[in-house]
Amino acid sequence: HRGWINLKEAVLGNDDEAIVNSVESGEDYLKGKFKAALDNVDLPAEARAAVLEAWTSVKDGHDEMSALKHAID
Repeated sequence: HRGWINLKEAVLGNDDEAIVNSVESGEDYLKGKFKAALDNVDLPAEARAAVLEAWTSVKDGHDEMSALKHAID
């Protein structure tokens, strides 16, 4: 919730760096959650495949935001 509030404040303030930082922070959080799910040895194969696909998407988004952040600096 706090992340969405920070993002809203950044967008309303038109602060590109703050927006990218907020998005990257959210991606970090999601990446951690998906990684924890993948570390679960009892995760069924179908669920693991779905989690892996989602984790890959989140990781790609995070990497994109990270590159954008470094381009802004």
